[in-house]
Amino acid sequence: MGGEVTAGRRSLVPRGMGFSGVDDAVVEALNYPSVISGSRRQVTTINLGDMASRIDSAELGCAISLVDDRGRISSRHVFHQLNWRPHIRLTASFGRNYAVLKAVPDGSLSIDDKLRLRLPAGILHYCDLASGERAFLVAVPEYNMLVVHSRLNLEEMVRSFHRLKLNGQQTEGR
Repeated sequence: MGGEVTAGRRSLVPRGMGFSGVDDAVVEALNYPSVISGSRRQVTTINLGDMASRIDSAELGCAISLVDDRGRISSRHVFHQLNWRPHIRLTASFGRNYAVLKAVPDGSLSIDDKLRLRLPAGILHYCDLASGERAFLVAVPEYNMLVVHSRLNLEEMVRSFHRLKLNGQQTEGR
């Protein structure tokens, strides 16, 4: 009873379940893109395999940004740390419910004149973010990347940190 694939999108609602006409068009517009082999859209990939070692050894900049009603995030401090200016092109890769943004010449995302970055609905949904919520931003200037997390990820990081400290598993130098 899976959904149908139509024009590169996977329907979450199977046909014939009470939707018709305009309702079908609205439901189809809200569905997530599906991965279709041979797609014409070129996707830039980022190797996230060594991201843990990158973050562990690099200086980090952090900020909390409100996701506005248009899906935009903004942090002048973080964008300046990364030396990201208006109109810089970015691409996104994904980990487990977070996005990694990196500057690339042919990226599909860009920062506007007011240093705001509009995240498409698919990225917001994947990161479990919505309008009015706060995103936790982690800049890694050495590698020119920005990691976007939800509040839930931040809460888990804090819990893990304190769990380690309470169990006496402190690491040297921290």
